[in-house]
Amino acid sequence: MDLSGSMDAHLSDNSTLARKEIGSLFGAILADRGARVGGFGDDFQAVQMHVDAPVLQRQDALLGIDQEVGNSTNGWKAVRYLRKEEIVVDRIVVFTDMQIWDSRVRFSDDANMIREEFDAYREAVASEASLYMIDLASYGDLVTPEGYEGVYNISGWSENVLEFIEHTEEVGEVIDEITTFDPF
Repeated sequence: MDLSGSMDAHLSDNSTLARKEIGSLFGAILADRGARVGGFGDDFQAVQMHVDAPVLQRQDALLGIDQEVGNSTNGWKAVRYLRKEEIVVDRIVVFTDMQIWDSRVRFSDDANMIREEFDAYREAVASEASLYMIDLASYGDLVTPEGYEGVYNISGWSENVLEFIEHTEEVGEVIDEITTFDPF
């Protein structure tokens, strides 16, 4: 979950709901499905969640680390954490506004970016892992190139985004479902 300062922005001029509230809600829901959950800013911090806790309490736990992790844009630190701790996962799902880069050395050759960190993670820990970048703001920015194997950039969100993720990994089943669909 991106907890950077830009995620404090409201979803629209007519909303009081911030982007980080949406992202943290999805994170809390993913915890129900066995996901490890954490947030990044200046640093990354994992958040322990008990699935018996109400979903809004889990959302509050994630939002509660906001000041501890800081408000920078270091999404790569979440992936580095998984690599350094040698935590094998099938997929990494990042809820963000795509305004993420290495805040320490912005746009220099020494910068750490999420794409490079994901490549290193797949090489060292989980070669079959997928990365899902859920863009909650739709600025049009990408932090990974289009068509990059195992990386999915999803612009926008709805309550169906988690179901969509499951379907992207079951391409054969989706095609079978489409070909057997009878509209009449």
